[in-house]
Amino acid sequence: MIKDFKRWLRHRSNTIRYKCPHCKTKLEVINEASSDIETCPECKKVHLVPMSKSERKNIRRTKIAKWFEVRRANVEANRKIEQARVEANRKRILDEREARYCLRITCPHCQGIFRAKKLSSGHRWACPECGGSVGGESNSNGGDAFVGAILGSMLF
Repeated sequence: MIKDFKRWLRHRSNTIRYKCPHCKTKLEVINEASSDIETCPECKKVHLVPMSKSERKNIRRTKIAKWFEVRRANVEANRKIEQARVEANRKRILDEREARYCLRITCPHCQGIFRAKKLSSGHRWACPECGGSVGGESNSNGGDAFVGAILGSMLF
């Protein structure tokens, strides 16, 4: 008797029970026939066999898994966007500080461009490329060189 029950249970778990959509006759097919086209033995009309409960659960699970995967991807994309925004804001702040506290200086000797901190007037800087002295008109030689460089660039 137990063997018969186990056989019945195995048979029941392997079958799909449904009603014909046309004549409402109760039908039963094996599980592998789900989503196949069958013909009803009563009304002889063709219909589609519905999915089993386990297949519907699997589809639901995959949909949920895909939703979580998309959600995880969106969170990761938003995190990267936020990092880029923070980095751009940090760069903007540093550029503003540099503009406020630094000078862009052109060397009259080699025409090299370098940045230097803003200091009081009369301060001189050394060019990192040629080593020439730049800035501050306190030294007449430096001022003459600066004026000479301007005049020379106008002439040529």
